[in-house]
Amino acid sequence: VLAAAGCPPEHPGLFFHAFEPIQKPFGDGFLCSRGYSLTRVAGVVMTDAEGSVSKPLDLTDPASAYFPGMNPKYQFWFRDPLGPGGSGTNTSDALSVSICP
Repeated sequence: VLAAAGCPPEHPGLFFHAFEPIQKPFGDGFLCSRGYSLTRVAGVVMTDAEGSVSKPLDLTDPASAYFPGMNPKYQFWFRDPLGPGGSGTNTSDALSVSICP
């Protein structure tokens, strides 16, 4: 399950992953993963009244075809109209996952 907290309540966003680490300004936050393999994980989801969201990770989805030794980096990108930088979007911290045999 992918999860994010501390987001604006009841706003849309999406989880994505890639394999190359980076720290590049993006919206009011940072893009922490990039590369040719930047992939959305399912569709748009809404944060709840507390600003949290979770999404089960479907490892049978072809977009999630992982092999031992891979290290996808996940982030949540969300609408943040009142964010500190005024861009209207922000990102969660990234999470790197090690795929084991």
